[in-house]
Amino acid sequence: LQYGTVKRQDLTHAAVDGMIGSLNDPHTMLLEVEAAQKFAEKNHGEFVGIGAELAPDQLGARVRRVFKNSPASEAGLRQNDIVTKVGPKPVTGRDLLDVVGDIRGPSGSTVKLTLLRAGVESPITLVVARRRVQIQDVYGEILRGPEVEGKAPIGKLEVRSFSEMIIAQFDDELSDLEAQGIKGLIIDLRGNPGGLMSAAVAMAGRFVDNRVIASMKERDGSPEVFRSHTGLADGRTYPVVVLIDGGTASAAEILAGALHDYNRATLVGTRSYGKGSVQIVKQLEDGAQLKITIARYYLPNGESVQRKETEDGEFLSGGLKPDVEVKSPPNAVQGDLKTDAQLRKAAEVIYSKLR
Repeated sequence: LQYGTVKRQDLTHAAVDGMIGSLNDPHTMLLEVEAAQKFAEKNHGEFVGIGAELAPDQLGARVRRVFKNSPASEAGLRQNDIVTKVGPKPVTGRDLLDVVGDIRGPSGSTVKLTLLRAGVESPITLVVARRRVQIQDVYGEILRGPEVEGKAPIGKLEVRSFSEMIIAQFDDELSDLEAQGIKGLIIDLRGNPGGLMSAAVAMAGRFVDNRVIASMKERDGSPEVFRSHTGLADGRTYPVVVLIDGGTASAAEILAGALHDYNRATLVGTRSYGKGSVQIVKQLEDGAQLKITIARYYLPNGESVQRKETEDGEFLSGGLKPDVEVKSPPNAVQGDLKTDAQLRKAAEVIYSKLR
């Protein structure tokens, strides 16, 4: 019997996987090198690329977002453009992650994109630079459509995750909305998996002055309290609605729960996921990382959102229960007032408070 070469790194990772698997904690995990790099990018809020977010499309890859001040925006890429080729390679029918991999590359290089644009007959070719760009995780807009026409303006902030850079983005987008005279605000946390607790605490401080936003208890029971700063709420008194769903977790639940506990926001949507634990990251020599659960966090009212399930994975309790439960219909396009029943209800709640 002849054995092949065994990599020490593979054996080490397999041993680590076995050890942490015995803990029965889904949030304690080994991140392989590539996953660790992506996790670090997400937390730091930066990556090397062109600064655009893509979504699947029958004709290629649809541009869902173009980040502000990015190479993509400077080159003229627009939301809803359809990328059909990356360099000479067609996009249609390919896995989206493979397409993104082709678009990314070393900083200082360029990539040629061929795309289709509504209202333009011929394909468009753009040459876009690659460089370090800031991930845009907050998008602000004034609600538009016949459902709100002629009514007081309502702002919406879609918050995608909680990174180191998010507070500056949140402040910029909120200030822009307030400059347009909004009378109410919807914070959309649907599908937000969380991130840094410190970012959630700081964001809550934009609406709640000098209050406990969350507390954390480690295994020995010793608590650590996180408070919002004084003077950052700036006298904001307009009504706020927070949209949540089963994908709202961790730091997103801290923000939603704290605003709700202080009666600063109404929760609309469906029950949140229920991730009430805190992790730290340990860097390994080979570039991989260990995410290890070290504590539980608690909302201002002292409750934990930690999810509880049966052995078969059936939900028992946990998460945040919305004040107004609205399920998303199958045809819903998130952010579209016509089809997004949860967003429409959020606007209705705000208008009811303005009467």
